[in-house]
Amino acid sequence: MVAKFIKRIGIIFVVVVAILFVFRCLYIVQLGKIRIDKKTHILVCGDSHTQCALNDSIMKHSLNVSNSGEVYINTYNKIKILKNDNPQIDTIILAYGFHSLSGGTDNFLTKEIWTRKGFPTYVPILDNSSLLDVLSQNTVGVIKASPNIFQEMLNSMLDSKYSFIGYYNNTGHSLLNEHGMEITLNRHYYKEKNVEQGFSPLAEKYLRAIVQYCNDKHVKLILLNTPITKEYYNRIPDKFVKHYYAIANELKQNATLIDMHSFKLENKMFGDADHVNEYGATVFTEKIDSLINNSR
Repeated sequence: MVAKFIKRIGIIFVVVVAILFVFRCLYIVQLGKIRIDKKTHILVCGDSHTQCALNDSIMKHSLNVSNSGEVYINTYNKIKILKNDNPQIDTIILAYGFHSLSGGTDNFLTKEIWTRKGFPTYVPILDNSSLLDVLSQNTVGVIKASPNIFQEMLNSMLDSKYSFIGYYNNTGHSLLNEHGMEITLNRHYYKEKNVEQGFSPLAEKYLRAIVQYCNDKHVKLILLNTPITKEYYNRIPDKFVKHYYAIANELKQNATLIDMHSFKLENKMFGDADHVNEYGATVFTEKIDSLINNSR
């Protein structure tokens, strides 16, 4: 009886995997039809920090495709898809903050609160190597998310709308407070109270993969550290700041660092301790636009 049950489960698993594989192949073919305005040659990519900080209606020739919680393994695959079908893209602005290589970023691949939305959004676009890396992190999570992954691919094929392509988020609120800052610091830099995170080998691997891909495709890569409050910066553990600059220095031959974490903004221009709101984004975007487009 037990053997029959296990056999049935095995058959169901194989059938589910086969169906997902077929739909994934069809979905990847569909991705080849994504077209960006030919006047757009700058892609803004990354997590919520670039999503909130750069207004692509102000920055000339740009499209902000950032998504909240996006980690480098997902950004790498997104960049490949959008660049491969849009050869006019010659510049990538990539979110690169002090938290970007923290072990805390792996939570977006392991904790259900994040994977519930993240896996359906990104698993369909991963190349085989990336998919294996995600499966090694959280095989059970991918299996549990399979119905939603299937639904995401089906919806995208029917309406040609893709949730992995993000957008500029023009939030107008300002919620600077100690409690919110504490939550953010803990999420990015601590495993538990007073126990710091390590670094994420996976995040560094795919940051380097992005750098290599851009270099191979002759795309200018800009690593952008967006504004944070002084109070927040002062509470980031030193090892993350040192590691941040060490890696940036290693990559400087193929990636330009624009470090604007201390860019002066009024408190009312911050949405919270490590994000700007739409008022801060207006000022900040104009600054970045002048640095990038005026230097071309």
